[in-house]
Amino acid sequence: FNHGRIEQLAPPRELYDRPGTSFVARFVGSSNVFEGAFAARLSGQAQPFAVRAEHITALAAGAALPDAHVDCTGTLLDVQFHGATSRWQVQVEGMVIAAEPRGVAAPEPGATIRLAWRRAAMVPLAMESPR
Repeated sequence: FNHGRIEQLAPPRELYDRPGTSFVARFVGSSNVFEGAFAARLSGQAQPFAVRAEHITALAAGAALPDAHVDCTGTLLDVQFHGATSRWQVQVEGMVIAAEPRGVAAPEPGATIRLAWRRAAMVPLAMESPR
């Protein structure tokens, strides 16, 4: 529910993997939500989309972008240790992106980071309507 209105009715796995709106994407598992000009630049469409942190990896400097991937560059703000994983907070074009790169040593905060994810991990979201 969002302000008394049902946002999406679906089984838990679908809510997590395929949220329909930015509210559901942020509420169920804290997904990264890309909107506006930044979303359009990355996807080629003006429609917002979500990407889960576990689908985002860090690319080494100078590494080729894998086929069917999208990338962006930002500044590492913080690394949060979560036992088997770490969550990186990266400032990119006015938003903070959460990423969970696996098998990659975290550089020091302030470092420039190149993030990438598969296009298939980008979940299109419904355009928000005014309340």
